[in-house]
Amino acid sequence: MKGKQYFAIAGCALMLCACTQSNIVAPQVGKGEDSGDPDFNVYFNYILDEEQLRADVEDVALDPADYPMTVSLDFTMPEDETPMDVTLVIRDETDVDEIGWYAGECLKVINDQVAAQDYQYAESGERYFGGLYQDKVVYLKVYFESDYPDGEPIIDAEIPEDTYMRFEP
Repeated sequence: MKGKQYFAIAGCALMLCACTQSNIVAPQVGKGEDSGDPDFNVYFNYILDEEQLRADVEDVALDPADYPMTVSLDFTMPEDETPMDVTLVIRDETDVDEIGWYAGECLKVINDQVAAQDYQYAESGERYFGGLYQDKVVYLKVYFESDYPDGEPIIDAEIPEDTYMRFEP
């Protein structure tokens, strides 16, 4: 009796599959740009959407759950060989031991958001800031909230191209 039930269920399933049109395999939307089909083309000389990039970086780096010490993070995104400026403002009560670690994390966040838009850049790693900095000099300044903008930065570092470093306040 069990064999007949399996054949009956299999037959019903086969009939249902044969009688319906699959929108997964053959969507009804036309082909082309507006079809909604995924674009698997590789694009070179991609121009970053800087507005979206800034929003994405702020969503991550200014998240109070993950980084409660952050007040603001600003950066330039030069497309040519000019150096990149990164300015980080942190709360006055931030533990001195966390400042250097967090400065490195901000560089990684910027890189990883760029890599999300343009996959030609490598993502950051434990001891790697990421592919964005492979051919860019970075000037990093970290300020306490009460010292910004007219005071002295607690970290004022020049990071050579393709270099990983730890920061000491």
